[in-house]
Formats: sequence, C-alpha cells, structure tokens
Amino acid sequence: MDEQQNIRIARYLAGDATEQEREELRTELAQSEALREEFFRLKNLWETAHPAFDPKRIDTDAALRKVLAQRTQPPQAVAPRPTLADRFRHIAAVLFIPLLAASLFFAWKAADRTGETIAFNEVTAPYGTMTRIVLPDSSRVWINTGSSLEYPSRFRAGERRTVRMTGEAYFEVHADEKRPFVVEVGDLSVTAKGTAFNINAYDMLRETVVTLVSGKVDVAAGGVENRLLPEQQLSYYADGTMRITDADTFRGTSWKDGILAFRDDALSDVFNRLGQIYRVQFEIMDPELGDYVYRATFRGETFDQILRLLEISAPIRFEEQPRHQESDSGFSEKIIRVYKNQ
Repeated sequence: MDEQQNIRIARYLAGDATEQEREELRTELAQSEALREEFFRLKNLWETAHPAFDPKRIDTDAALRKVLAQRTQPPQAVAPRPTLADRFRHIAAVLFIPLLAASLFFAWKAADRTGETIAFNEVTAPYGTMTRIVLPDSSRVWINTGSSLEYPSRFRAGERRTVRMTGEAYFEVHADEKRPFVVEVGDLSVTAKGTAFNINAYDMLRETVVTLVSGKVDVAAGGVENRLLPEQQLSYYADGTMRITDADTFRGTSWKDGILAFRDDALSDVFNRLGQIYRVQFEIMDPELGDYVYRATFRGETFDQILRLLEISAPIRFEEQPRHQESDSGFSEKIIRVYKNQ
C-alpha cells in the first residue's frame, strides 16, 4: 500500500476528505480486496485511538507536541507542524507498543522429564480489535475481539499440536497426518489434521459453537466424541449435551473479514452477537422483539452506525443507560435498552 493511499484513507477517517474523494475511495474499496483489508486495518487502529466523542474537543497538535517534548533533542530544535499522515503514523507507533505489551507475553513451563522447556505465548485481541497470527507449523489463526489464544513457540515432532483459546477464533490448520491439531476450549477438545473451522465460546454465549468450513474435525467432551463434516456446526451446551446442525459458514466465519452477517436471525441472537463483539449488554424491554426475524450484512460500519441502521430497518429504538463508577474505580458495563418503536 503506497503512502498516498494511506493519506487518502487517513483523510477519510478523519472526516477531512471531500465528498468526491469519499465517493472515489468507496468505489475503489468495492473493487479491491487488498485495499479493503488495508482500510479496515487502519480503521480499527484509528477508532482505537479516537474514542466516540466529539473530535473537535481533541487538541491533537498539543498532544503530539507534549510527546515530542519528552524526547531527547537539542533545545533549539522545533518540531515541524505534523501532517495528517504524520499523525497517523505516530498513532500507529504509539499504539503498537502498549498493545503488544498487553497482548503478548511468554510463560515458561516444563515440557518433559529431560528438563526441556517450551515457551508458551498468549496473544489477546483487545476489545475493538482483531488479530491474525501464524503458528510455528504455518497454521493461521484469526482471533476475534476480547479473545485469546495460548500456543507453544514450537510444536514437538511426532506429538499433537495443542493450543488453548477463549472467546472466538477462526483456524486454517496446516495439514499434518502424524500430528493432529488440537484446540482446547473449556471442557471441549477439537481435533483436526488439515481443516478450516471456527470456534465461538464467548462467556455470554449459552453454548460453544464449532463451525466447520472444510476438512473434518472431531469434537469431544466428557467421553463423548462427534465428527463434523463441511458446512456443519456443533453446539455444546452447559449440561454436556451436543447437537449437530447444518451451518451457514459465511454467517459463522465472516467476522474475520470484517463482516457481520445475519441471516434470518432472531433479534435476541443479533443483540447477543453485538454484545459479544462490542462488550455491551442489551436489555430487550418487549419480549416479542426478541423473536423478530432480522436479515442484514454489515461491513465496516461502526457500532453507532450499526445501531442507527437497526433502528431504520427494524421496529425498534434504543435507549442507552447512564454508566456509573464502581468500587474498583472502573465503570459499569454499557447497557442499552431495546424498546418497540410505536
């Protein structure tokens, strides 16, 4: 991606682009998958650095000057006025260090009786971001917002390749018949050899859902094992029961491409999904609304934009509840009440 293209995206995100520039960029995004990937990567970064409040109240120049003043430099040196592209690169550099420090750490544990140790890495995608990593065996994993993956720095020859996760992740497993790939999530164990699949195990979800795109996986818990075939999904419930159904794999895995797809879903399920991703609690005030069937595809919209589109396309209105400070100096979870639009 060239520098000029990054500047155009930065102008778009900052609201400085003209309507013609915005329309040109939208057209190019619809035609280029590579540009779309870069756009959503930069958009996630931009929104992490710019919380949802009035940008006119932010003195970005003063903030930047404060950071620059802390650097070692001759007293006579005067920092030039930063361009929008300079600001964007600065935000990326500032965010990279704390996010990496918060998301990646190394723990050492004994591997066998010989005293050999293996480094275990844990990668966490902070809320509002998504992370993709490549494992030591070349398998690829997309880690959804608020989720984590623990994996060894290398997989030992001839042994199972075992990783652990929480939240939601999509796997494209490198084929190796002699070393099955195992994902442990809670009480569930998912075994694959060369497969693409998704696991959704957010805490607020009533069940753990394994969706198989290609290949095959064996899902086991409590001594019971089931095999999934492509375009099937397995739901594992808290009481230990499992249920296999046909799956819409696009709906179940599109999040890794920055897409939220709802296909004739009950609004209660829509709100559960949004709550998982954006860490928001929805309260449906009219029980009938929970069963309302909804179909839509969102790509690139912010959370606030999704709420506005929901109000337009469904007979509902939202009312955000005030947040209060809790005893640990943090703030209560955001609560949004859903009413029937009369």
